[in-house]
Amino acid sequence: MSISSKSLLRSTSVFLLIGFIALMGIVAVNFWLGERAQSDFDDAISARDIRIAAVELRNAVQTAEASQRGFLLTGNEIYLAPYQAAKI
Repeated sequence: MSISSKSLLRSTSVFLLIGFIALMGIVAVNFWLGERAQSDFDDAISARDIRIAAVELRNAVQTAEASQRGFLLTGNEIYLAPYQAAKI
């Protein structure tokens, strides 16, 4: 039961081709996953920027509210300085 050299060469070539096709598939999927990861990263950065802007707005509104409250309680206009800054 010996394998002829033509049969060995043919089977080796077929397995080499299958391996090459598998390698190309892995490389293609790797590039696709890299692009998708970059897209997801950009979305996360955008969401983070929106969250930061919302937190800054909330802090400005809280400062303005506290300034108005301080002015109404004391009648001292010094409390209105943060309100004027937040109003801009």
